[in-house]
Amino acid sequence: MKYYMIQGGSGATRYPEFRILQDNVWFKEQRLQANKWQDRNLPPPIPMNANNKYKPDDYPIASTKLVSKKALDCIKTVNKSYEALPTQIYYKGEKVYDLYYTMLFPEYPLFNYEESDYEADENNDKLIWMLNTLVLEKKKVAQLPSDNNIFCIKELTTRIICTEIAKDALEKAGVIGMKFEELEVK
Repeated sequence: MKYYMIQGGSGATRYPEFRILQDNVWFKEQRLQANKWQDRNLPPPIPMNANNKYKPDDYPIASTKLVSKKALDCIKTVNKSYEALPTQIYYKGEKVYDLYYTMLFPEYPLFNYEESDYEADENNDKLIWMLNTLVLEKKKVAQLPSDNNIFCIKELTTRIICTEIAKDALEKAGVIGMKFEELEVK
């Protein structure tokens, strides 16, 4: 089985830049940081603000793992475990675009510390802050459940990984804005 890191962007030079609305009461109380949606208590839809009005792809460039309905429908066919949080995008206070979904995927500890090229915190070598090359650990990959073809690496929750099954399904569905980087497994 081949594994891929999913990256955003269609290569377009113009894309929306999303941020959670700063005046949202929940934001002020919870101080949302670095994609920690698991700690949320936010009623849907999550309000996101676009800094410009460029039409986003099915997987726009955003650290919140936003996907379109088209991408979500495909994800439902390849994953048993996920959570899709309805997310409304605003531009200058007005709703724009269709509803998107902020995705939460299962997390598995797959990072191969010996083979990956990365930089870590000097006080905690397991706290990765810069990744050059990601390599998955073969023993742990062999234990992955077969019903979750899209997931995150527990050590780097901002990195979304998929199997060849999910990659093929997303490409067949015509999802726009996803790039797939094949990963080594050692």
